[in-house]
Amino acid sequence: MARATTRRGAIACDGAAPGAQRLTSEIAPGGPWSPSASQRELIGLVRETSPEMADCLEGAFRAFDYVDNPESLRHAAVSMREVFGGLGVVLRVPEGDRDVMLGNEFNNLKQDWKSALGLRGDAPVSDGRPDQLTQGPLAKFQRHAHALFVKWEAQTPGRAARHERIFAAADPSHRLMPPNLRQDRYAHFEHLDSYMNGVVHRKPTSRDVFAERLGACERLLRDLVRPPTTDARRAIDELLRSK
Repeated sequence: MARATTRRGAIACDGAAPGAQRLTSEIAPGGPWSPSASQRELIGLVRETSPEMADCLEGAFRAFDYVDNPESLRHAAVSMREVFGGLGVVLRVPEGDRDVMLGNEFNNLKQDWKSALGLRGDAPVSDGRPDQLTQGPLAKFQRHAHALFVKWEAQTPGRAARHERIFAAADPSHRLMPPNLRQDRYAHFEHLDSYMNGVVHRKPTSRDVFAERLGACERLLRDLVRPPTTDARRAIDELLRSK
């Protein structure tokens, strides 16, 4: 399996078999994997805004199809989890400004802590006596720590907040589907993300179950990157209401 650096780190998005040809808008795929028309369309839609995430998506499909690889499902899950993590890029969700430099901020806090301990110069923190802290220096350290935590929280939204922004970007006017169906789709996304994460961490599953979940990921991603037409939305709403 080819390896490359991704945002999450060590495992590549490309789960292709050795010698398999890349899927691009100009080159037809070769090797043992052949994309369906819907897969080709989805990869193309994603590639319009993020070639990196398109490679990850293609890698998920290729890895799943590479049945001779005993790690096939796990490699496909790694790539799909990367796609979910990069949806903000695909949907052009603006990144918030972040000016928190953790290294500098940590060093500043350490110096405040050393001052509170009454240490000078290069004296190690281990020389301090926390049981002898006075309220004044300690209060200064607490204020600085609190301000840093507030700033970091504002500039680094949690996982749920990031996902909410992604779904808002896919339906900015809130007209593509009723709130309850939108919430159902969000819950479905969370379920699929959790499933893929479980496979990555070797939670037992079967190839049949994974195939069903991979197909669900494909359908959900298509709805996010290419919202359905009005007629299609009506059909989807009727189908969901009938269940």
